[in-house]
Amino acid sequence: MNIVQTNLKFKNPLQKRASTKKIIIHHADATVCNAQMIHSWHNARGWSGMGYHYLVRKENGIVETGRPIDTIGAHCTGQNSDSIGICFEGNFDQEKMTEEQLQTGKELIAYLRGIYGANIKIVRHKDLMATSCPGKYFPFGELIKVETTKKKAKKEKYKGKFPTLPTKGYLELYDRGVNVKYLQQFLNWYGNYNLVIDGDFGQKTLSAVKNFQTANKLTVDGVFGAKSLKKAKSVKR
Repeated sequence: MNIVQTNLKFKNPLQKRASTKKIIIHHADATVCNAQMIHSWHNARGWSGMGYHYLVRKENGIVETGRPIDTIGAHCTGQNSDSIGICFEGNFDQEKMTEEQLQTGKELIAYLRGIYGANIKIVRHKDLMATSCPGKYFPFGELIKVETTKKKAKKEKYKGKFPTLPTKGYLELYDRGVNVKYLQQFLNWYGNYNLVIDGDFGQKTLSAVKNFQTANKLTVDGVFGAKSLKKAKSVKR
């Protein structure tokens, strides 16, 4: 899974969520779309912008960000104040999901359960409102089945070698050098981001740092600073 930060611009300030109790699953009702297109559609409705927090694309294991993960969404009337909205590219009243997209969705939900707890409720849009969303062909049961299996699986202690961490505690976009290489090696070890170890802090490294910060409840600014380095030193796998 590759979470791509889209950095959408919202018309109005977004409010922070006080609690997160559930994940609500949607489909885009469009065979082909991306986060920017949904952002434009929702703007046209008079909303602040894209109402979902994530869009799971059909190909390449890509997940695009919408609203910041800790803000209130606009995707399910009466349910937005304590939920995360995940939208899947496609119209699953008319088409079936590919295995690749399903796997990406599973990985995203596992990632969110790692942040908000294994018992967070996962529901479909139509479980809460009079709608067919996410569509009659959406493989929701498989998603839940796999997550239940993962929850019961015993976690084995990692026995591999811990990567060398940067000696410098402040790295940001456009930095270069050996410490960036160490950071990229650590991020690949931590999250399988498949970064090229080139010592160049580019957009893909920035996205991986933000994912690491989100997962570890740090300030999500994309800067690998002292707090991120301290957390990295305590990571267990």
